[in-house]
Amino acid sequence: MFSIAYKNVVLNWRLSFAALTAVITAFMCLALFQGYIRGVDQIYVESFAQRFMYGDVVLDIPTEFGDRPKIKADQQSEIDQFNFSFGQELLYTNKVLLISGQIGNDQHNTIFSGIGYTVEPAAKIRGKEWQWNTLAGVPLDQSAEEYKVLLGRTLAEYLNCYPLSTEKYLDGYGGYSPVSRPYSCSDKDFQINVVTQLGQMRSLDTKVVGIVDAAYKDLDKLHLSLPLKMAQLLEGTNEISFYTLKFSADSLMKKYMNEFNQKFVPLGLKARTWQEHPDGEMYVKTISLLSTFRNFVVLIIILVSGLSVFNSFLKIVKERTKEMGTLRSYGFSSGHLYQLIAFETVILAVVGIVIGLILSFFFCLTVNNLGILYRAGVLTEPVPFLLKPNYMHFVVSGLTITAVSLIAAMLPLRSLLTKTITENLNEVQ
Repeated sequence: MFSIAYKNVVLNWRLSFAALTAVITAFMCLALFQGYIRGVDQIYVESFAQRFMYGDVVLDIPTEFGDRPKIKADQQSEIDQFNFSFGQELLYTNKVLLISGQIGNDQHNTIFSGIGYTVEPAAKIRGKEWQWNTLAGVPLDQSAEEYKVLLGRTLAEYLNCYPLSTEKYLDGYGGYSPVSRPYSCSDKDFQINVVTQLGQMRSLDTKVVGIVDAAYKDLDKLHLSLPLKMAQLLEGTNEISFYTLKFSADSLMKKYMNEFNQKFVPLGLKARTWQEHPDGEMYVKTISLLSTFRNFVVLIIILVSGLSVFNSFLKIVKERTKEMGTLRSYGFSSGHLYQLIAFETVILAVVGIVIGLILSFFFCLTVNNLGILYRAGVLTEPVPFLLKPNYMHFVVSGLTITAVSLIAAMLPLRSLLTKTITENLNEVQ
């Protein structure tokens, strides 16, 4: 029966070609759109986990209202001992202190919201994609200055500092090429002023060594990065705001969080993935919205492309009514005809899906390597246009198209078989 079905597909090549085209188009639409949504998700994940240096896990003192409580020196000592017991399973540990104050010189002055971090571990958490995190100048770990800061691009403009390069800063996969791009400041020397928790004013002279993009417009106009020890010196404290940790595997991360929380939750500390942390709320809400949007669009794609597939396979059966009548006159039962059409449908669906898979692969490869950038809402800089479908997208798309094809082929065949052989043979096409 399979060989007969294959020969029918070849002999009726015009109808087969139309059906193949419909299957290929429907498959690619489904797979590529879901690949786009996954590409957006990947950009957000990389932004939080690497670009913003949250890694895998955030350790802090949970609070519902007000300022985030600080982790004291004795608590840090206990946490550091606990982390040490995990050995190489815990790849990198970054300590963070959030500060705010004023930065300026004789010509300009403005407020900032700063993040102090341990420079070397943070650079490793950013990974190769975001290890070089400056669009102009150099990252903190690449500068030999003792007191140094990075400014958000908008904050830098307030202070009369501007990147001089007009090239696209981001590459096609996110991140910056590791090149020290030039920038201009009327004066690279600034003074930072911070009011400590005790109400003391502390000041420190510093040098701007680079300009970064803080991703979001509201953050970019306030963002300042500096080494942790410099932030602690300004605050007059050895406390920190939180830890960020990077693990070698998800299973080890879960083991760590379980053991950490058993020991430290009674002491007021908690380990959470950055997605569960309040800082990751923007990501969770954005992806939830995108998922709803994706489901709606996928439904539209299935309806539109499914209708095309449906019509193509409907035509294949309807235009072969006399052929079906002839086969019935030769003794083919209804079961034989259902089996024959099912084989033909599956052959066309599988061939179309395979061709669609190959075309989708090369299309994704081409688009991703073009380094296309586009502007997205509240983001300060263009982001890469990425298509990242995974095997589950291909499987779901393939099964959906195959199911639609089978339904489209079986319905007219069922109608055809309710008629007599004579009626089939006398059908006017």
